[in-house]
Amino acid sequence: MLYELLTGRAPFSGDTPVAIAYQHVSAAPISVEALNLDLPDGLSQIIDGALAKDPIVRYQSAAEMLADLDRITKGERVKARVHKNIDRRKLIAGAVALVVAIASGGVLLSRGESVITAKIVADVSGLTETQAREALAGFTIVIARAPDPRVPEGRVALQNPIAGTKAEPNSDVIITISDGPGKTSVPTDLIGKSLEDVRLILSSLGLVLSRTNAVDSSEAPGTVVGINPPAGSAVNAGSGVVLDIASGNVAVPDVIGVPSIQARTILIQAGFTPNIIEVADAGLEEDVVLAQAPEAETSARIGSSVTITINNLNGYTPPPPSGQ
Repeated sequence: MLYELLTGRAPFSGDTPVAIAYQHVSAAPISVEALNLDLPDGLSQIIDGALAKDPIVRYQSAAEMLADLDRITKGERVKARVHKNIDRRKLIAGAVALVVAIASGGVLLSRGESVITAKIVADVSGLTETQAREALAGFTIVIARAPDPRVPEGRVALQNPIAGTKAEPNSDVIITISDGPGKTSVPTDLIGKSLEDVRLILSSLGLVLSRTNAVDSSEAPGTVVGINPPAGSAVNAGSGVVLDIASGNVAVPDVIGVPSIQARTILIQAGFTPNIIEVADAGLEEDVVLAQAPEAETSARIGSSVTITINNLNGYTPPPPSGQ
């Protein structure tokens, strides 16, 4: 958990639980100082020790690790953690683990008794093609391309073998470069569904609900009766979609204390039109909703306005002290 908090990613990742479990056994995680250059001295050493494969190298207790963390806060050097009192059973277990790693392909022995050491495949997700080639030096790089709405164009979206696994030098590593969001289609079966169901469908396709219009209809209130762009249209992933919703009354969501951008999104997706009023109060949290009308959970017509008051301190000047 500490590794992920400091780097924004888990120490191991993979397409399947088995692949992740294999990395836990045989692969070393990328050092945190390689992913976060702003760490204080010694913190990377602490995390590397906590994640060490050899139980002898790892901290022997939580108190021992806590003591090292305390030393960092005081500017002291982290102490060594290798213990000389080695339990025989631990030594045997380590030897067995090494044999298993060798049998699974960690080290290949030829009949001529020459040794070929397998290389760990680096994690190149999010890198450019040039950066990925440098990180995977010693392997044969095979380039594939595919649309991916989650990864910027020109960056690595997928790799095979996955990061952290071992492979023979000069073996193929396939990296898939994102062509950007690519195209998707507006579904043809949205009419007649509820607003919430349609919102989830659009999100799964990489589309965004940008606005709702309340229209008179014989359908139940909150039912989707129209869509723009039209159903079946080819659009860029990430595009906005406007829905026509059967008019009627629905509950107003609670957005008090919610950041302004998030509050607008909640109201739009619930079928309402946000009306913004800005005030400045240095004694309250900035850029959050202070009040709303109608109140939360009251019934209001789909497409009607919900007024929210936002605390905006941009350009705010404190009043002069009293008496001046």
